[in-house]
Amino acid sequence: MPYRRRPKTQARRKRRQAKPYAKVYRKTTTVARIPRPIGRKGPFPRTMNTTLLYKAPSVNVTSAGISSYNYASFGLNNMYDFDIDNIVNNKQPLFFDTLVTSNGPYRNYKVNAWKTTIRFINLSDKAMFVYYDPFAGTYAVETDTAGEMQNRRGTQSFTLTAQANAKPMITIKSFKTLKSCYPNGVNQSENFAGSSSSAPSTVAYGTLGWQTIDGSTAAFTVAIQIQHIFYATLYNADSTQS
Repeated sequence: MPYRRRPKTQARRKRRQAKPYAKVYRKTTTVARIPRPIGRKGPFPRTMNTTLLYKAPSVNVTSAGISSYNYASFGLNNMYDFDIDNIVNNKQPLFFDTLVTSNGPYRNYKVNAWKTTIRFINLSDKAMFVYYDPFAGTYAVETDTAGEMQNRRGTQSFTLTAQANAKPMITIKSFKTLKSCYPNGVNQSENFAGSSSSAPSTVAYGTLGWQTIDGSTAAFTVAIQIQHIFYATLYNADSTQS
């Protein structure tokens, strides 16, 4: 009688019955998770490009009656102390003291550009000239006379009539970048860095000046309202103490 091969199904069944599969228990090791530093998976990135708003309400400013020319300077890239002459309100941009502190989340900032809007109202009975220099230089005193303001390149000039039934008013707008004011070394230099307790070493000043047309030194009153937008980079993220 010829040899007959066993069906494959029966062979497999015999194998399973003879040698059942054994369970394999693998040894597992628990590895503790180490939190990564802020900026990778934290709530704040290492650097943040943001927009901060400085908005001061309308303030009446009365001249001292000493000179026919009056001026006020502003730190255009200085979020720590924008209103250096304390003319309008001398405060800081909204949320600046929350985002930039000595304990984090950020320790330093640099303003890359800014947009300024000034509303100027003549409340006196005298006609006057109004000037605005969007970049007066590194020192505010560079434009502390009417003659200096008139002769500077880029100065915006306006004429306001005396107040009668209506209030003579102008709106001044300006946009500047830090690189346009300081073409060399803006990205590498730390002179433009500020903190929660100090202004940048190099401050770009803008100056607003006004003068009576007749040259009178008598005291007079104007109303000034300023809105200034900072386009800034916040960096040196540190939340270890916040």
